[in-house]
Amino acid sequence: MTQAEKIISWAKKQIGTSKYSGYCQRFVRLAYEAGGIYGSASTATEAFNKWCISSDKSNIPAGAAVYFNGTDPKIGHVALSIGGGKCINPASTVYICSISAIPNFRGWGWQGGCKPEGTAGVISAEISAGSKKTAKQEITKTVLKSVSGGEGVYRFNKLYNSMYDSNTYCELLIENAVIYAPVIKGEISLEIQKSGSPSKLGFTLLKDEIIDFREGSPVRLKINGKIIFYGYVFTKYRCDKNFINVTAYDQLRYLKNKDSYIYENKKYSELLTMIANDYNLRLGDIADTGYVIERRVEEGTLFDILANAAELTFKTTGKRFVLLDDGGKIALRNAEALKTDICIDETQMQGYKYSTSIDKNVYDRIKLSRDNDETGEREFYVFNGAENQENWGLLQYYERSVDKDEDINIKGKNLLERLNLLYRSLWLKNVFGDISVRGGSVVYVKMDLGDIILSAEMTVESVTHRFKDGYHFMDMLLSGRGGEFR
Repeated sequence: MTQAEKIISWAKKQIGTSKYSGYCQRFVRLAYEAGGIYGSASTATEAFNKWCISSDKSNIPAGAAVYFNGTDPKIGHVALSIGGGKCINPASTVYICSISAIPNFRGWGWQGGCKPEGTAGVISAEISAGSKKTAKQEITKTVLKSVSGGEGVYRFNKLYNSMYDSNTYCELLIENAVIYAPVIKGEISLEIQKSGSPSKLGFTLLKDEIIDFREGSPVRLKINGKIIFYGYVFTKYRCDKNFINVTAYDQLRYLKNKDSYIYENKKYSELLTMIANDYNLRLGDIADTGYVIERRVEEGTLFDILANAAELTFKTTGKRFVLLDDGGKIALRNAEALKTDICIDETQMQGYKYSTSIDKNVYDRIKLSRDNDETGEREFYVFNGAENQENWGLLQYYERSVDKDEDINIKGKNLLERLNLLYRSLWLKNVFGDISVRGGSVVYVKMDLGDIILSAEMTVESVTHRFKDGYHFMDMLLSGRGGEFR
């Protein structure tokens, strides 16, 4: 059955009942939810203001929500079209009648703003004369209508293909027509997050008579001959005429751009490739993420759009992927590929910070809900961690399940097992440096933390590498790969 058929089939099953008297908007909402379309409005008038797309009464398609003024215009009235000028009307009882038989017609639209699959008829792009309401149509694609000015193509291959190559321990280069090897004051710091942020390089250089660079100039950092950062100057800051503080970011900085994408039948890896090509970004090794995402309408930062695809992939396949810039090329790798053989204990650092909390992402009750299409009821499933409730009080997690095939009992038990734990965080200071460690890397940690003895694999949420006078240290924020560290 198509979505439209499911909507109308559910509505017809309600004919004769009086339980929707005064609840016409609830009737239409539940009908649409039976077809897998969701959208919330408290009254028919609110729904009209959100989702009405036409006031043309001549050819209302089956499956459309039909709006009327009702006895109270602030509340309004809504029925469900079944085509042929007829509708299922949730009044004192639910019955079929002519749309013309209901007074004070206002218009029609799609509950939740989404046209059901299988709906016949063409949506009018115009509203009849005299109506002040702007016509709306379902958004199904993006179309470029106007571009002002020519587009500048940023040369991401500048400096990257430079023949300048030496094996000094720490080599930093900046290009602006020519390549400079600046004199650095103090340390060079490189901060790498696990997700949602670009790598950030910070340093202070001596402004002499030779060096000349600007915002957008390429920057490359090599350690023992290996490129560990390739990016671009974004900020120059002076508090002394002889020195310039510089902040540079890698290509992932351009994923902070905001945009709108509508895509169908694409994997996370294919979406990343498409976005990178749209923004002229250099691509490296892109892992095949496997899961095909049927359709998404996205708007926000490119990071957010990609993160949503990553989360959908994880929920379906259980696989995590890490987005990174590998020496000037954007890469996507399975999280397991970032596992290292590094083992860290108290002899390899100068300090740490360890905290425990129930204030962050900790829940001892899981409450899930699901709407029953046959009974018209919202069913709740509750999973309790009684022992922790006695100690912590009631900390409730709530989620509405829209996947009809999902085993809600298994989901609830898994969530309770994962979230009904004390939240622990661990920050290590001045660890002996290793350039293979980045956000998303997995290291092994052995430490006595007082209340627990830690001996486990940990994920690096963020790491800051610091280079100075031939020394390399790093500060790390760690999370667990299961258990109480999350």
